[in-house]
Amino acid sequence: MPKYLVETISVFRMRYVVEANNASDAKDEVTMNNDGQLHEFSQLHIDELITSTREIDH
Repeated sequence: MPKYLVETISVFRMRYVVEANNASDAKDEVTMNNDGQLHEFSQLHIDELITSTREIDH
Protein backbone atom coordinates (compact mmCIF):
# COMPACT_ATOMS: atom_id res chain seq x y z
CA MET A 1 0.00 0.00 0.00
CA PRO A 2 1.50 3.41 -0.94
CA LYS A 3 2.24 6.15 1.58
CA TYR A 4 1.33 9.81 1.17
CA LEU A 5 2.66 13.03 2.60
CA VAL A 6 -0.26 15.36 3.35
CA GLU A 7 0.57 18.99 4.21
CA THR A 8 -1.92 21.16 6.07
CA ILE A 9 -2.33 24.61 7.56
CA SER A 10 -4.28 24.96 10.81
CA VAL A 11 -6.24 28.09 11.68
CA PHE A 12 -6.71 29.08 15.33
CA ARG A 13 -8.53 31.94 17.02
CA MET A 14 -6.29 33.24 19.80
CA ARG A 15 -7.44 35.55 22.60
CA TYR A 16 -5.17 37.72 24.72
CA VAL A 17 -5.85 39.94 27.73
CA VAL A 18 -3.58 42.99 27.45
CA GLU A 19 -3.13 46.11 29.59
CA ALA A 20 -2.71 49.11 27.31
CA ASN A 21 -3.58 52.81 26.96
CA ASN A 22 -5.79 52.18 23.90
CA ALA A 23 -6.83 49.52 21.38
CA SER A 24 -4.00 50.39 18.99
CA ASP A 25 -1.40 49.90 21.72
CA ALA A 26 -3.03 46.59 22.72
CA LYS A 27 -2.74 45.32 19.14
CA ASP A 28 0.90 46.43 19.03
CA GLU A 29 1.60 44.51 22.26
CA VAL A 30 0.26 41.29 20.72
CA THR A 31 2.05 41.86 17.40
CA MET A 32 5.38 42.61 19.09
CA ASN A 33 5.29 39.66 21.53
CA ASN A 34 8.85 38.71 20.53
CA ASP A 35 10.02 37.74 24.02
CA GLY A 36 7.14 35.32 24.58
CA GLN A 37 6.02 37.00 27.81
CA LEU A 38 2.44 37.44 26.56
CA HIS A 39 0.41 34.23 26.78
CA GLU A 40 -2.91 33.54 25.17
CA PHE A 41 -6.04 33.71 27.32
CA SER A 42 -7.78 31.06 25.19
CA GLN A 43 -7.57 29.43 21.80
CA LEU A 44 -9.99 27.64 19.52
CA HIS A 45 -9.09 25.49 16.52
CA ILE A 46 -11.16 26.80 13.60
CA ASP A 47 -10.14 24.68 10.63
CA GLU A 48 -7.43 22.64 8.94
CA LEU A 49 -6.80 23.17 5.23
CA ILE A 50 -4.99 20.57 3.11
CA THR A 51 -2.46 22.43 0.96
CA SER A 52 -0.83 19.51 -0.85
CA THR A 53 -0.67 15.73 -1.08
CA ARG A 54 1.93 13.55 -2.76
CA GLU A 55 2.93 9.93 -2.82
CA ILE A 56 6.25 9.15 -1.14
CA ASP A 57 8.69 6.20 -1.13
CA HIS A 58 9.68 4.15 1.85
